[in-house]
Amino acid sequence: MSVGVMVDRVEKAEARGAFAPIEMLAGNSAEWRRRSILSREYELTVGDRTFAMLRFVGALRRTAELVGSDGAWEIRRRGFWVSGLAIHRAGQDQPLAELERTMWGNGTLQFATGARYHWHRVSLWGGRYELRSDMERPLLSIRGSTFHSRRRMMLDVAAEAASSRELTVLAGVACYLRLMIARRAH
Repeated sequence: MSVGVMVDRVEKAEARGAFAPIEMLAGNSAEWRRRSILSREYELTVGDRTFAMLRFVGALRRTAELVGSDGAWEIRRRGFWVSGLAIHRAGQDQPLAELERTMWGNGTLQFATGARYHWHRVSLWGGRYELRSDMERPLLSIRGSTFHSRRRMMLDVAAEAASSRELTVLAGVACYLRLMIARRAH
């Protein structure tokens, strides 16, 4: 899919007012939910309000489009054994953030602005992961349900996450990584 087509879809969705501001989730929980059993699209929702959408593209699902009220991005997987991520604004080649992961599943998400976040596995059996601030304070926690880990995931957003300008990207990266981990586990 071309970037122009994606940008057109994003502009149409924003014109409809499809996405609520993600800052409203601060201090609350939301659900990343697959739209249908065969869909490649996930929506971050609370009730009937949608805050963001993540859509996998390509045969290998190495790239995902992330859309929220504050813009659109592409998340691109890099590497094979220890895969990292590059996050780009839609239509731009220069990454605005990159995630480097370790063999143990942890990693560091570094933004070009200097902001830095840490991806940590909190519970292996529970499938719970956190994105923490550089001060090691949890901002986001994501977990899958036992039987629906690839269809539904719960995202807990800390109250202090509202001040993060990258909140939509953080939520999208958490969903992308959790789905990648679930896919490898099956």
